Amino acid sequence: MWWRWCWLCLKMIYKLFCCTISLVFFCFNVLWFFCNLAIPWCTLTLVAICVASKFVKLQRSPNEKRLLSLLNTPDDWPNYWPIANRGAGYDAPENSQAAVKKCLARGYRNVLLDAGITACGEIVIANRLTLERAGLTGNLSHHTLHELQQLSITEHHPMGSQYDRESVSTLKQLADFLEEQNMPPTLFLHLQDTSALMIDQLQKFMAANETFTQRTVVISRSPLAIYQVAALLHGHIGDLWRNVGVRPIVYMVNSPNEKRYFQKTMKTQYLTDSLRSEPHLLMKA
Repeated sequence: MWWRWCWLCLKMIYKLFCCTISLVFFCFNVLWFFCNLAIPWCTLTLVAICVASKFVKLQRSPNEKRLLSLLNTPDDWPNYWPIANRGAGYDAPENSQAAVKKCLARGYRNVLLDAGITACGEIVIANRLTLERAGLTGNLSHHTLHELQQLSITEHHPMGSQYDRESVSTLKQLADFLEEQNMPPTLFLHLQDTSALMIDQLQKFMAANETFTQRTVVISRSPLAIYQVAALLHGHIGDLWRNVGVRPIVYMVNSPNEKRYFQKTMKTQYLTDSLRSEPHLLMKA
């Protein structure tokens, strides 16, 4: 009897094997059919998109003229290229009025400052690094304006001994300070907080301060506000971005050789933490 059971088992295994092979061939034939049917249409669609892209231009910024007027022209070389990150935070206390004043005194008009919002709803010019140096934890939104203005942002900076004591500025105080300058800078206001409260307060402030708004470029890491370009620009890529209305700015450049490359070859502006390493200054030395 045992051999009969063995024979039945072998027959079942054979049938299972045949069914499996048939299923595999069926799936392969179905896939082959769809591939032969779809590939020509996909190819034609891609060709049509490539041809259409040659004739379609992306919509440019409605405030393009204002933006170009804010960004100095290359005739102002070499002061055109660098954008002083946090007021050139390696040379002076970052995000301070002293740092902005030093940039202007040296002839650099493009300045980027960080902006956040306090627990009491006040926009201030500071970032988390300022709090950490002072021994505070959490974001700016966890602290009140009164707490922040008790801090000395110059005291905790490596070069702070060269500057007078200065506390965290509000956006209103910064605007008043810039108004007093003979040659106000082009301000790149980097939003550290993109909450609804921050946006609402900023809109109200800008609506009430037209002069400040005219010379300020608001930037944000929010994907709803800007495109993230997470690659180093090479060759003609910078020109391709400019052709569709996107102005590339490189982040972060502090080496003199890299700065010279982006000035001479790429002709692209860059963010920098220090203006002391500008190529033309080193050549004079």
